[in-house]
Amino acid sequence: MFLDPSASHLIITTTLGENYYLHTQSRQPKALSRLKGVVIESISWNPSQPTASTREILVGAADGNVYEVYIEPSTEFYRREEKYLKGVYKTSEGTVTGVWTDLVPGRPDFRRVLVATQNKLLHFVGRIGRHGSEGSGSIFSKLFETEAPTVHEISRGSGATPSMLSVSPDQQDVAFPDSAGSERAFAWLSSQGVFHGKLLLAPESADLGNKVYAASRLLPRSLIPPSQSAGGRNKTTQEPIHSMILTQWHVLCLVEGRVVAINREDDTVVYDQVVLEPSQSAVGLVADPKKNTFWLFTKQEIFEIVVNDESRDIWKIMLRSRQFEAASQYAKTPAQKDAVATASGDYLVSKNQYMEAAAVYGRSSKPFEQVALTFIDQGEQDALRKYLLTKLSTFKKTSVMQRVMLTSWLMEIFMAKLNSLDDTITTKAELAEGMNTADTKDQLSAIRREYQDFVTKYKADLNRKATYETISSHGREEELLFFAKVINDYNYVLAYWVQRENWPETLAILQKQTDPEVFYRYSSVLMAHVGGEFVDIMMRQANLNPRKLIPALLNYNKITSVPINQNQAVR
Repeated sequence: MFLDPSASHLIITTTLGENYYLHTQSRQPKALSRLKGVVIESISWNPSQPTASTREILVGAADGNVYEVYIEPSTEFYRREEKYLKGVYKTSEGTVTGVWTDLVPGRPDFRRVLVATQNKLLHFVGRIGRHGSEGSGSIFSKLFETEAPTVHEISRGSGATPSMLSVSPDQQDVAFPDSAGSERAFAWLSSQGVFHGKLLLAPESADLGNKVYAASRLLPRSLIPPSQSAGGRNKTTQEPIHSMILTQWHVLCLVEGRVVAINREDDTVVYDQVVLEPSQSAVGLVADPKKNTFWLFTKQEIFEIVVNDESRDIWKIMLRSRQFEAASQYAKTPAQKDAVATASGDYLVSKNQYMEAAAVYGRSSKPFEQVALTFIDQGEQDALRKYLLTKLSTFKKTSVMQRVMLTSWLMEIFMAKLNSLDDTITTKAELAEGMNTADTKDQLSAIRREYQDFVTKYKADLNRKATYETISSHGREEELLFFAKVINDYNYVLAYWVQRENWPETLAILQKQTDPEVFYRYSSVLMAHVGGEFVDIMMRQANLNPRKLIPALLNYNKITSVPINQNQAVR
């Protein structure tokens, strides 16, 4: 019996080659007259999983033919269930033991088809034909006629051994659609063992089959521990694998009444259990691709193979194979995530990728001083800056001391970096007129933006006095004023501009002030240098006490000799 993933269509085949179809909404199986005499071995259902009809499906037969058939339940007595049946491919190998079809993302007119026989696995990819108006035309003939398959072939074994094709079930936890496990896996059982790999989706060319096979590997029959005889001794002959299905991460094999589960990533046997008595014969293993449940059928019984949290150790395997991105996605507990981050950082440092290592280390518990000294010893100030910023973002607001120390250190690093970039620009300009300083200037503005974001975000953690001292010691005027403005220290900014007699900047700051004390403090100097503009600003203030301005006005009067109609004190 062959049931489609949506559980809408059931095809029943008998040993005499009589085939029947039962739709989920019908009580009565209907004979498939066009398929009479065809011994069905495998079926590839339509990837879009239609429920009303089967649409185009591929049927693998015992005589080596692959047929395309379209079955639509019909209530009329004289109408056949099959709209059409067409032989689209014939293998030279005998029985078609497995067939699978899937879509190629972004290419609605493309399909990939796998066809398995005893000794060959064929991979087709290409364009399918268009439908005839009544759905009478085959869509797969075009694909099989125009595309040559990529073939994986094994040497012919002696005698017939079980062969089948299995594809992994739908993913249950697609939290990471782009991650390592997002493509389905396939497995082909042959006399040598299980050949398995990912059903890669790119490139969409004839080369896809080579890519898929190159990334696949054989899980040899010898990996499965030998069965034990009645006396408890290991048997000398190796029994073949009778049946095989895939779970998300494992290959389940049925060997002589034992169910053996092998991890696909690292070939370890994780489960090996005798289930059947010697007298019992199994029908085979079956998976429900929608529900991720796995079953073993015998002539009398049904066993369920229950899978519990099978991805729990995947992070360790990914870590060992240095797939750090995938490892961190499958790590569940903080301790696991931390182990991945530390190992990933160590690996990146060994490859001299310090900037990447800094971001990873920042999220790990690797001792702070070890990491900081690694970057300092290597002279990697940029990586050190990135590490400190990442580390700072992991500290809670209550870790006041750590936050103050990190922000102070970062302030020093930012100033040194800005100065070294300024020096580079100056040196280059002096050395040669033609040298390109544009890159350094771009870098300078990028670091300046990073500094401004840093100050704005962490202004509460920066010690005011220490920060002023650090920036002043490096002579960074623009950064000093930016910091003062961010923390609303306008007295500092005013005093700074007055000291340098930069009157336009002074007046620009003063216009935004409402505190009368600020006006009284700077009234004398401003009346003397920019009386007219200062009076304009004062006239807009409602809360000034004139008595406190008299000294400034008298002083102005003493040092200026202008006609009374231009006298700012009088105005």
